[in-house]
Amino acid sequence: FKIDSPEKLVFKNTVAKNLSAMNSIDGSDLDFSIKDTASLIENTVSYLEQIPCSNYPGFIRFGRTGATKSTITNFQHGTNYEIKFDDDGKRYAAPANDIPEIAETGYGTSITKLPLLNIENEVVHVDMPGSSDTDGPEADATRAIQAQKVSEKFDEIKGIELVLPDADVYDGRYIAIRKTMREGGMIIAANPEKLIKNILITITKPDKERLEQVKGDSFAYEQMILRELKKWYEKEISKLSTSHQDYPINYVLANLTSENIILVDVTKPADRIRYQARIDDISTSLTREFDFKSHF
Repeated sequence: FKIDSPEKLVFKNTVAKNLSAMNSIDGSDLDFSIKDTASLIENTVSYLEQIPCSNYPGFIRFGRTGATKSTITNFQHGTNYEIKFDDDGKRYAAPANDIPEIAETGYGTSITKLPLLNIENEVVHVDMPGSSDTDGPEADATRAIQAQKVSEKFDEIKGIELVLPDADVYDGRYIAIRKTMREGGMIIAANPEKLIKNILITITKPDKERLEQVKGDSFAYEQMILRELKKWYEKEISKLSTSHQDYPINYVLANLTSENIILVDVTKPADRIRYQARIDDISTSLTREFDFKSHF
């Protein structure tokens, strides 16, 4: 990247536009380093060019930093977890068996700097770096562009996974939810009406009391989450922007069903079987091909 005038201004406007799309704010007023942001984007492009995966369909996972995305990647590959507490009393999931973690976890601190790709059942699963990043606005500004570059890597996208901690839904952290959906929305916008069947909202870090309310029934818990998301959507729809950037998010929220939601408790090995079955069901669905370049 050459960051000289007038390219500097064009680049800054492009990044500001992505910040605006991700955060629903005026990105042009944010203070971020053009040089550092350009470097992050350049690293992403160089990294992806070295990975020959276009012959496989893609399944892309989005979520904020600390949502348990990388832990789910490890859980999917056989790592079991147990809850422990650090010296400050903060709980975290620690490996509980001898199967090594293939993705490094940061327990609320950003560790995944570049998209992590791994092949599972002839589908490339992509663990995207977290949004609402703890590395500053430069990293956050790069996320939308990373989503674009990753989507261009595949001729076919099998699924979009949005990872949401239980607390984000029930504690009213709707800005975090909308931000996660905006990341996925960069791809969903290609054809939300068709891709809705291939969207999976994975709920992590279930609340113990809410689980007890439904007597540990995962399906009943998912129904609770669905009702809560629908309630929020109906309450907020009158305030939401009708711009193109919000359309795919609004469409997804309006058309969610229980098939789009799954609860994953990484401390329960049985959840791995249920989760993988849902992933496989989506991954083996009818091919849906999109011309991504026309949407960016």
